[in-house]
Amino acid sequence: MLLQRFFLILLIPLLSACDAPQGESAVEKITPVPDIQYANQLDRVKKTGLLTVLTRYDPTTYYEGATGFSGLEYDLVQLFAQHLQVKTKFIIPDTFAQILKKTQAGEADFSAAGITITSDRQQQFLFTPPLPRNHRTNHLSLRH
Repeated sequence: MLLQRFFLILLIPLLSACDAPQGESAVEKITPVPDIQYANQLDRVKKTGLLTVLTRYDPTTYYEGATGFSGLEYDLVQLFAQHLQVKTKFIIPDTFAQILKKTQAGEADFSAAGITITSDRQQQFLFTPPLPRNHRTNHLSLRH
């Protein structure tokens, strides 16, 4: 239990987010997944040795710079993975809407992809408090 709390506390800075790209309409209603599905998420990550994260290409999230991949979320995920002594796998769906659908479907451990808090999304996901980065910053984790 203590380890799970530690995991959730570390996720807070990992999951910073901004608005969805312009031109993307509201995501269709997603049915929440039962809490039991995520009960042993940290144990699974440690057993498999892999932390899987949904993200998107964005200057503050995930991008390829002169020295390799970078971005606030990318860097924080890498630090968290080092702490857990696991590798990372980043999944970049074709559209922003797919990030939410794939998160809900459990295709990754969490999303770090610039996701704005809305009342509908709050019914489906847990959002962490924002980092003091800009007025559009929010965080997302799986609903527990």
